[in-house]
Order: sequence, then structure tokens, then C-alpha cells
Amino acid sequence: MYEGCNFETSASGAMKIHVEKDHLRLRLYACEFCDYAAEKEGTLRYHIKRKHEEQYVAENLSKNCTVFRNTQDDDTREKQKNFLRDELNRYNYFNVLTVGEMDFSFSLSLGKFLKSKHSSGTSFSLTCSSYIELDQFRTTRINKKANANMRNLSNKIDATVYTGVDATMLHVDKRLMGKEYDLIIFNFPRASTMTGVTNENANLMLNFFLSAKQKLCLSRPTGDHSDHRSAIVILMHCCIIDGVPSDQYVEWGLDSIVKKSGLRHVGSFPFDNKDFPHYQPRSRLGKAFKVDKAHFHILVPAFGNVAGVGNFVERFHVNVKYDELSSRLAIYSRHLKKFM
Repeated sequence: MYEGCNFETSASGAMKIHVEKDHLRLRLYACEFCDYAAEKEGTLRYHIKRKHEEQYVAENLSKNCTVFRNTQDDDTREKQKNFLRDELNRYNYFNVLTVGEMDFSFSLSLGKFLKSKHSSGTSFSLTCSSYIELDQFRTTRINKKANANMRNLSNKIDATVYTGVDATMLHVDKRLMGKEYDLIIFNFPRASTMTGVTNENANLMLNFFLSAKQKLCLSRPTGDHSDHRSAIVILMHCCIIDGVPSDQYVEWGLDSIVKKSGLRHVGSFPFDNKDFPHYQPRSRLGKAFKVDKAHFHILVPAFGNVAGVGNFVERFHVNVKYDELSSRLAIYSRHLKKFM
């Protein structure tokens, strides 16, 4: 108890928030609807999204009606775009790699679409990977589902399935040596369980971009494939508060990271659950969640000189050893056992 403070509560969490907000001045972003306060603005927006979205929108709709209406119009136009139709159907992606899978349900949906698209006889190759080692799946609640999806991918889609693949080490993974891909997809990437922007998430994205870029096939395949290109795709959350999007892509400063990686952003598509009927999104700890709104962001190599990128790429991961990768996987396994 601080001198002169009459605040009382039986909840330890509420007392912690009170002390950090009013006495230590650590939580400077106060919620206007309750006693909650956050250290970061992004965390407060997430809190309002979960707890007070309807109240917040109702109170601010009249003074922001123009912004809200314009946003609704943008949403209508955006919904007319489709990732499967306008990206995967338009461009001839023959060799596809998915990384960061949890239960392989996204890869299964994607694989069935690709099989249907190439039913006329054209060949395609799908490689699916997860950061989790195979024996670590056995200690989780998603083990049964993950193994069923892996069997279906192998037997029905003729896909290659790998476990224990680090998305930031693709270019030195022995199983991927000598292989190049037209399309590399990473869904809901996250290195930290903390809400908001963290150095871990920024570093994950930078290292993933640099590694994945080295695995892209930059040469045009033989034959008439005028619409062929190679791309990296990331699927990122986008929360809506007061009719204004709060996109992880923007909050994490990914435009800057993309440029540092020698890539450029060429478009985005809204995520539609109906396009991926087998997909169950999960957090990095395996917990299932429902997607409110998200976007596929399309990134392609930025040809030409990019200041500072060349030397950085040459130094990237040169001294990383596989025993370090094993150590990181062991730590991740302990997290999985704790939360699942």
C-alpha cells in the first residue's frame, strides 16, 4: 500500500495494474471504458478489440462517420479480391513450400486446391514443414490431428512433409538443399507470445525473409509461362477498431523489414475461411483461434541495388550451427508441454 492511496482490491492482477499505472507510471495507455491500462498503445488496442469493441465503435461512430463509411467501401472492394483466384490461379506456382505449420491443416487445404488446379495433367510439387519435431507432436493435444493431416498430404496429395524445420534457416537445412521454390508461405508468424510489437517478432521476420529469399527460384521455367513469378507470402492479422484497420503488417514495421531484406510488397488479399475448409489456425503454442480479419501479403524480390542488403545477406547465419537449432527446438518443446 502506498502512502495516501486508498485503492483496495482482492484481485492481485487488478492491484498490479493499479500500481504500475498510477504509482510506477509504467502503464501510460489507459482504457476509457474500464480500469485497465497498458504499457504499449498496440496492447491497449488489442484489449479494446476483445473487451469493448461494440461500445467503442458506437461512441465514436458519429464523429468518425466519414472514415467509417469510406472504410466500409474499401472493405467491399477488398472482398472482391481472392487469394486463390487472383494469385494462385493467375500465376503458375509449380513448387510450393509452406513453413511454420502447426497441425498441417492449411497445407492440406492448399494441397487439395493445387491438385484440383493441376488436374489437367500439369505437375506441381508441395513441400510442407513445421518447426515442431515429430517426436514433440506426441506430447501435444494436436498430435492425432497433425498426424492424420500429414498422412493425407503424403498419400492423397503426394506432398513432402518435414518436421523440425526452422523458417529462418531454410537455406542451410540439409533436406532443402538443392531445391528452389516458386512460392513460400508462412501463416501467422510469431516468435513471442507477448501481444504487440516485440524485437523477437521483428527478428523472426527479417531472418525468415533473408533465408526464404535464397530459396526462391528466380529463373523462368521452360515452356510458355508468361504469368509465372516467384513470391514469399505471409498471412497477418488485421484487427478493426472504430472502423479503422490495425494491421500487424503495419504495427510490426514490416515495410521497412521487407525493404532491408531486398524484397518489395506487390499486393495483399483478404483471408477467407471458406477458401481453406480444412484449416484450423493455431497460436505458436498450439491453441486454436478464430480469425477475425487477416491478409495475405505478397512479396517478391526487389531486383537492382538495395542499400546495405548485399553485405548483410552474405554475413547472414554464416556461423549458426545445427546444435543451436536443436537447443531452440528443445526450448520450444517445453513451451508446448506447458500450454498443451
